[in-house]
Amino acid sequence: MIKTLVIGLGKVSLTNNIKKGSLSLNTHCGSLFVKKKFRIVGCLEKKKKPIKIFKSFFNCECFASIEEALKKTQPNLVVIAASTKSHLKVAKEILSNRSKNLKVILFEKPTGSGLKQINQIKKIFKNKRIKIFVNYSRDYEKAFIRLSTFLRKSFFCNAEVSYNGGFINNASHFISLFINFFGTIRRVDVLKKKKINEDFLINSVLHFKNCRLVIKKNNKKNFHSFFIGYNNKDSISYCNKSGNILSYKNGSSIKIKNNLNKGHLNIYNEIQKYFSKKKYYICSLNKAHYVHKVINRCINS
Repeated sequence: MIKTLVIGLGKVSLTNNIKKGSLSLNTHCGSLFVKKKFRIVGCLEKKKKPIKIFKSFFNCECFASIEEALKKTQPNLVVIAASTKSHLKVAKEILSNRSKNLKVILFEKPTGSGLKQINQIKKIFKNKRIKIFVNYSRDYEKAFIRLSTFLRKSFFCNAEVSYNGGFINNASHFISLFINFFGTIRRVDVLKKKKINEDFLINSVLHFKNCRLVIKKNNKKNFHSFFIGYNNKDSISYCNKSGNILSYKNGSSIKIKNNLNKGHLNIYNEIQKYFSKKKYYICSLNKAHYVHKVINRCINS
């Protein structure tokens, strides 16, 4: 049994698409609730409403401090789903109070509120013998893993991503995914940039060895998609509204099955593989750091 402590009970952790009597699989708590190999042993939250919801599903304590939570629960896994700007502070407190039972920490993306913070997070975890994962959900989707093997072939691709929301919190998913597809980024061109609260709206072009990727902001609520064209006639496309990945080859369409509808279940399947010493696919801290560096280049261009 993997004892799990959840830090933060916001939308991505607990309250997203919640219905009477059931939690959404698009939340950490919802997925952990149905995973037999995991057991939530506690949470950390200050607001009364999410605590009340949490306690209606889980028979465990909600703590006010990380020190107390770690001491009493002795978790194997800690999920950090608190606000992005608190990630560094939370990480430092965990390291100051950790026990030998703690093996894995899962950060919600993008890990820290900027390059400076993730630099510090990376530094403090160096040589600590704790595995750090970052929840970029498309990194561990099997259909996209198969696509990455295909797309790293020698042909050149032109691609476009359409994202909704902020560049840091939303477009970063696709930056991470296309790094899996095409490797390191050689050049960044920013076409348009606007600051919004703690994020940005950015239209940009990322140049890989075998791909030119255009990233554009759209105005459609909760809509994102990508298109990859290759060999002048064949293509691969994805749209979250349909949930389908489509491959067009020689004029015919092939639907590629994916499991994105399973929400956060996929990340815990991969973490379970790590604990079982099996091959797994999850974004590492080093990979997340590289994504932050790309974002930083776009922001400062």
